[in-house]
Amino acid sequence: MTDQDADGIVKLGETTVRVEQPESQVVVLYLAGAIGMTESSRLMGYLEQVLAQVPRLLIMDLSELHFITSMGLGTLISTRSKIAKLGGTLILVNPSRHVQEVLEITNLTKLFSVFSSVEQALQSSADKDS
Repeated sequence: MTDQDADGIVKLGETTVRVEQPESQVVVLYLAGAIGMTESSRLMGYLEQVLAQVPRLLIMDLSELHFITSMGLGTLISTRSKIAKLGGTLILVNPSRHVQEVLEITNLTKLFSVFSSVEQALQSSADKDS
């Protein structure tokens, strides 16, 4: 897997990812910075490593992500498709204003589950599992 520093942070160009695993088979990624063309391919490579762990739930907190390109959106869509094939779920959390606007303009708010906090996303997943 891509090298993480002591705080669980991975740097992928202009994108920084902090990783947490609050429970078994649940991975939370806190994305910060920007996802441009270069970062999209680096992020996809990293996400493929995360998906190799076959999490049942992947949560992406986008509150500190201030910019995303169409390639970045493609990375999110591809990740959603790949985790679904593995029987898992991708949930987006607290997108920044810019990212929320992009998700709305592209109608991707209809494709993705979007919650305002990691806690709400975890609770929603727990409710579905029971």
